[in-house]
Amino acid sequence: MLKLSKSIHSTSLFFRVASVVLISVILVSISIGIITIKISKDTLADTFSKSNYKVLTQISNELNTFNDNTINIMNAIDYIPDFQRYLSEKDLTPQQNYRTLYNMFTGFHKMIPDKDLYDITVLAVGINGNTYVASDYDRLI
Repeated sequence: MLKLSKSIHSTSLFFRVASVVLISVILVSISIGIITIKISKDTLADTFSKSNYKVLTQISNELNTFNDNTINIMNAIDYIPDFQRYLSEKDLTPQQNYRTLYNMFTGFHKMIPDKDLYDITVLAVGINGNTYVASDYDRLI
């Protein structure tokens, strides 16, 4: 037992080599861990940034398209004189009412393609109480 303790003595070559190897392994492990964590953080931040950019770009494009469609619809309603007639005049004969509605419908669908009305419902309410609904999808303008 005494021989074993003398051979592992702190000044022996074995103890020195073992200590250097152990310290080297610990330092290399810590270094690799720190480098791995830093690379992972950078990769995660970069991926998150790219993903957010794509999502926000898509949202921006869809909102711009929706805004353009809304403006086109409002311009079409403003441009077609039958809308003003139908929504403001009170005493229309049934024939005038039918012709006005027909002109509103055909004029509106000539100016606004059906693809622009996808997922949009146009509801116009006049001062005389008349209403006009262009399509029956999800959103109301």
